[in-house]
Amino acid sequence: MEDDEVQVRILKLEELIKQNNEQLLKLEADTDFKISGHIEATEELCCETHVREKETQLAACRAQVKTAAVEFKEIEDHFTTLLHNLTSCRISLMAKDYKTEIQSEVDLEAKISELSLQLKFKDAQILELQALTNEHSLKLQAAHSKLKAYEDELEEFQPRSCLPFGSTTGIYRIKLPGLDSFYVPCDARFAGSGWLVIQRRMDGSVNFYRNWSDYQLGFGALNGEFFIGLEKLHRLTALQPYELYVHLEDFEGEIRYAHYDNFSIGSEKTFYELSSLGRYTGNAGNSMGLNVLQKFSTLDSDNDSWLEGSCARRYHSAWWYAACAAFCNPNGKYYKRRQLNTSSRGKGIIWQHWHGFEETLKFIQLMIRPISAANY
Repeated sequence: MEDDEVQVRILKLEELIKQNNEQLLKLEADTDFKISGHIEATEELCCETHVREKETQLAACRAQVKTAAVEFKEIEDHFTTLLHNLTSCRISLMAKDYKTEIQSEVDLEAKISELSLQLKFKDAQILELQALTNEHSLKLQAAHSKLKAYEDELEEFQPRSCLPFGSTTGIYRIKLPGLDSFYVPCDARFAGSGWLVIQRRMDGSVNFYRNWSDYQLGFGALNGEFFIGLEKLHRLTALQPYELYVHLEDFEGEIRYAHYDNFSIGSEKTFYELSSLGRYTGNAGNSMGLNVLQKFSTLDSDNDSWLEGSCARRYHSAWWYAACAAFCNPNGKYYKRRQLNTSSRGKGIIWQHWHGFEETLKFIQLMIRPISAANY
């Protein structure tokens, strides 16, 4: 702010000096002109007196100019002083900033050094942890190998059916050659001990109108509606002779059964053909008799002998069909009423020798058991 005022004053003085110089030049010109004119016009005028007057005016102007020059010099000196002070201030500030910058760099280097030490410490900890991890990993691998050896050793002693579980009812794990161990429901409530459940219908909670892959692998809940799977069923019956027990219940609570003394099914190459049923006994009727030597069919794999269509699609099910002579249909649609209408005839859970094609059952369970316990 002070520098601006000085500049304004300097400009005003320079303007004043310029005006005085212009007036001085004009005055000298007028004086020369008038003296010359007066000399020429009349010699009677007193030239000397006039010249002295003009010289006095000129001296006054020069005095003003000198005074202005002195003031200008004082202002210039003041400006120089201000400029010097400003330069000193700038140098001081620059020096202070430089010191601050130097200190910041020193602090930064110290921080970097501290962080580097911390990083080296962490790296050492990581290496230590990696060593411990590798050591534990080796121990864990050794433990897994040992456990696998124990499992392999115990595998030959694992049950292959429900016989070892006696008269208990529950879900147990068994092991068959060529397959991982798996869980099965064992049921001793209806026909004595050692029975393994392969199929159950009870409330319609599971859809049984399924494709080939589902029936091959098995589906449902072990403690509810389910099918064990054709591959497991083949492996079980190929291992040793089995008997089949079919437990049935209608909507009035009446219970009947069908028993077959030599049940087995073929491999996938035969489309899991129902190879054998054996001799029938029971009070429900031999409704499975016509299914012997028939291939298994599903909605997407038609292996029945009916040339005009698919029995699985016709009966909304999957089974060992013989030209659609479906005297039994355990995997049919579940109805929560006994009587079937014309459109649903034969599509329910049918056991024809007991309730015909027009009535469906409330409950059905198929179970198998080894004929001999010689291998257990």
